[in-house]
Amino acid sequence: MDVQRLRYFVEVARQKHFTQAAEVCRVSQPSLSQQIKKLEAELGGRLFERSRERVSLTALGQDFLKHARAILAEVQAAEEFVTRQQDDEARTIRLGAIPTIAPYLAPALLAAIRRRLPKARFELLESPSANLAEALMTGRIDYALLGAESEIEAECDHLVLRRDELMLTLPVGHRLAELPALGREHLLRERVLLLEKAHCLAGQVGALCKQLGLQDHFDLQGSQIDTLLGLVEQGFGLTFTPAIASRVHPHRRVVFRSLGKAGGAREIRLLWIRQQFPTRARGVVQEAARECSVG
Repeated sequence: MDVQRLRYFVEVARQKHFTQAAEVCRVSQPSLSQQIKKLEAELGGRLFERSRERVSLTALGQDFLKHARAILAEVQAAEEFVTRQQDDEARTIRLGAIPTIAPYLAPALLAAIRRRLPKARFELLESPSANLAEALMTGRIDYALLGAESEIEAECDHLVLRRDELMLTLPVGHRLAELPALGREHLLRERVLLLEKAHCLAGQVGALCKQLGLQDHFDLQGSQIDTLLGLVEQGFGLTFTPAIASRVHPHRRVVFRSLGKAGGAREIRLLWIRQQFPTRARGVVQEAARECSVG
């Protein structure tokens, strides 16, 4: 079975479009289509349903996609093994991180890796959780920093870096800012500001708000944590900020308060595809991640 055909197949499945997949693979669309047809002939069935608007996987394609991704992951591991034998310290570390973690942890993690592998090169992809899960499965990144469990957990190993508490965030001078203790009863009339739904943090904060009885008070939404802090600063409402982010926005006139046992938290996790061929670089990344977990 030709590995390049598998790469073409996985990319078409990801793009849901033959022309776009061909552009990513840097091959002509007719050539890519021909290779897919050869793969279908080898398997004895169609992998895609084609229409003018889109391309979708057949039942055979859905089943085969798991095997193709597993094969490509092992091929990548073997290639990494060969590279390690040549010069492990000069390899490229490809890290993905969700936007609500990337600014606060990715730079420290990459710096910790660089101290151990001075010759290493780095690539950083900042994107929502679903995109990173797909990038990890297709081999476009080596590691992913996520803030929630992913649908690819069964095919990954992971390291929990820290428990990241969701801190109630109030404008300076707010009536609740000076109370010695806060409870659910203090929040019932407050407006809550959320991130856009594309962020898994929005779902986590939404679940906490529902737990606190605040589900009917959502108001403005933002795409960045700093945007929400600016809105809180101007009195548009309250929000919940991850503790890891609360230390990095001193320019905002806001107050961060813990709700203790009544509050919520997320787990910051480093994921990588489970493979048969561990590399020295992988051990170094895990060691660096453990160093950052206590930062």
